[in-house]
Amino acid sequence: MRLSLGHDLHSCMVNGKVIFLDAAAGRYFCLPDRLEGVFVDAARLGPINERGPEIQEMIGRGLLVVDTPNPKPLLPDSDLPALYRDLSDNRSRPSLSDVATAAAAQARAAIVLRTKRFQQILRMLQSSRNAAQALQPGNDGATAIRLATALQATSLLFGSSDRCLNRSLALLQLCYRRGSTPTFVIGVRTNPFVAHCWVQQGDLVLNDRSEHARLFARIFAL
Repeated sequence: MRLSLGHDLHSCMVNGKVIFLDAAAGRYFCLPDRLEGVFVDAARLGPINERGPEIQEMIGRGLLVVDTPNPKPLLPDSDLPALYRDLSDNRSRPSLSDVATAAAAQARAAIVLRTKRFQQILRMLQSSRNAAQALQPGNDGATAIRLATALQATSLLFGSSDRCLNRSLALLQLCYRRGSTPTFVIGVRTNPFVAHCWVQQGDLVLNDRSEHARLFARIFAL
């Protein structure tokens, strides 16, 4: 029996605790201790007892899927580059046109966040990313940096605290329209639990400080 992480689920381990993101429901959760240990063993060693009640319970709850054609690792390893850089040393000045475009993108993103569920937003981003890659194979990092600089310049107008999803969504939409496809990342931390997101180009964080983003374990990347 080959086990896979359930559909629309994403996972990571933070400080010895497994955190799950249910993209369909737009929520985070943990397993009770009696299931978590079995889940971790199954992720690292394979299920010791495939017919055990804990494995069967997790299959019944949709946390695990059996013999799917493209199995998802139970605890995926991140293949993203480590974060070393951000735009703090960037001295370029954005054009007024780019700043106005970035401001409009944030206003549109706010509407999207109010009217669409989290899973719908992720599907929209995936579709836009696929279209951008089809039009312009490769990744235009210079364009992403220019647009991120323009977005940064709007912080006096919109603020920047507690708006990570709005700013990330706006930046991604701008980049995709111009054929640039940076990576959207969601991270989590514990004690207390906090979720955060950002956009990165290789090892460069485009809309956050690198030392802040490094505090979070990556649970989702697009």
